[in-house]
Amino acid sequence: MDSMTIETYTSGAASYAAEWANQPAPDDLYVRLAQYFRPQGRTVDIGCGSGRDVAWLNAHGYRTSGYDASEGLIAKAATEYPQYAFGVATLPALKGVAAASFDNVLCETVIMHLPVAQIGAACRRLVELLKPGGVLYLSWRVTDGDSARDSAGRL
Repeated sequence: MDSMTIETYTSGAASYAAEWANQPAPDDLYVRLAQYFRPQGRTVDIGCGSGRDVAWLNAHGYRTSGYDASEGLIAKAATEYPQYAFGVATLPALKGVAAASFDNVLCETVIMHLPVAQIGAACRRLVELLKPGGVLYLSWRVTDGDSARDSAGRL
């Protein structure tokens, strides 16, 4: 994972958490998860940020935990949703996250924060987290041309 991006999320955790809390719910995402995720399946959100999607998934019957590379965002998630499990783990290794443990894996708009050379390993690791027959939902934003940083410094 890109260290400058992690630091940006950690130092700005309070403002990012507030921004995401005030955004409209990503209903298009939730429709897809409800359509494809295995019902009542053990689920993990990789790059969970401040925990909004972990809370939604748990409220809809998916036993979900969340991991993020930003200690600041994980602290926000644990404060906002103390009833759910959160931890710090960084792609591509995701140390401490057990392989073949999940029916569903969510990784929403995280991969774009990786250097290009790490994307393949990160995707392989996400697949490793799945039990046989499990479902991976993976999305990212794409920029034209080479990788770029936004005005906050995120890759």
